[in-house]
Amino acid sequence: MRSYALKPASLAVMAQRWGEFLPGRLKLSPLIGVFSSDIGGLNQWVHIWAYRSLDERLAVRRKAAAEGHLAAAGRQPGRAAGN
Repeated sequence: MRSYALKPASLAVMAQRWGEFLPGRLKLSPLIGVFSSDIGGLNQWVHIWAYRSLDERLAVRRKAAAEGHLAAAGRQPGRAAGN
């Protein structure tokens, strides 16, 4: 599970970016869910992936980064500094 605090009004940008990367990323591991907030703690983006172990997670993330399927690689558009 990963959680990001985004800048206000940037959830649509994040959703669009994820839409571009998600098809390739889904070939590497199953996605449990992607969630965003519109009440409570605002501007939150959370994603949960299924892995059998931390080693598998690391291997999948490395492969996703190498193949260009990591929407979360580097600084996020709209992501608040320090998060």
